[in-house]
Amino acid sequence: MHIKLKRSPGIYLAGFMGSGKSTVGTALATALGWDFVDLDKEIEAAEGESIPSIFDSRGEAEFRRLEREAIRKQVSRIERGAPTVVALGGGAFVEPGNYELIENHGVTVWLD
Repeated sequence: MHIKLKRSPGIYLAGFMGSGKSTVGTALATALGWDFVDLDKEIEAAEGESIPSIFDSRGEAEFRRLEREAIRKQVSRIERGAPTVVALGGGAFVEPGNYELIENHGVTVWLD
């Protein structure tokens, strides 16, 4: 586990599928009294379809665009003072810009 402390009240959980991001995130948010957001579930709710369906029907590039926008939305909420634990999708760091955005706006915890 790698933790870098920042002033922003956000914790971003990263790791491969099945690493426990949602389980750990829910428990951590509850313990801290913070909000919890599962980024993949947010994307699915906003788009009205599952992540695999988005990949199949629109392609990876479109999914990564949606993911980047969802990350920006959460960073913005956190920066406005909504302490949040965010479980990132397993491939969130495929896009280098996502890493830079998250790294500059909270604590990143890598689960394996």
